[in-house]
Amino acid sequence: MTMEPAGERRGDAEVIILRSLEEIRVHKWIESEKRGRDMGGNAAALDWLEKYYDRWLRERALCC
Repeated sequence: MTMEPAGERRGDAEVIILRSLEEIRVHKWIESEKRGRDMGGNAAALDWLEKYYDRWLRERALCC
């Protein structure tokens, strides 16, 4: 068993959050390109969460 130094361990919740943030960043870029203007981070996060989060989580077997 290998031990990771304190502060470097990543729990499941942290991994989900970090991966979600990357998905939101990509979603923001794609949607901003489609619109021809910056969508904004909050709008992109809300849009991604409403449209894709549940399916994204299920497909990665990170929940339910």
